Amino acid sequence: MSTLKTEKIDKALRKKGFKNEQRDHNYYFYYYNGKKSAINTKTSHGKDEIGDSLIGMMAKQLHLKKEQFMQLIQCTLDADTYKQILIDKGQIIK
Repeated sequence: MSTLKTEKIDKALRKKGFKNEQRDHNYYFYYYNGKKSAINTKTSHGKDEIGDSLIGMMAKQLHLKKEQFMQLIQCTLDADTYKQILIDKGQIIK
């Protein structure tokens, strides 16, 4: 069973082109070519870690497999590779 620290998720997503918007939760929106896209995920304000099921949901929201999401957060999947995944899946237009 996997867990991730929300602080690590925050730092990794910001490095990959996401910007944080604090509302009832911490929302992360992906920006492409300086514009906000529809690709987003969120974490709870009160949680220090997220568990396996939430990792799976966040991966799906970001159009990744769970393993790819873990790589994105661990920084073994870089911003350019993530962008190419989104282009290949038709989520953003090159």
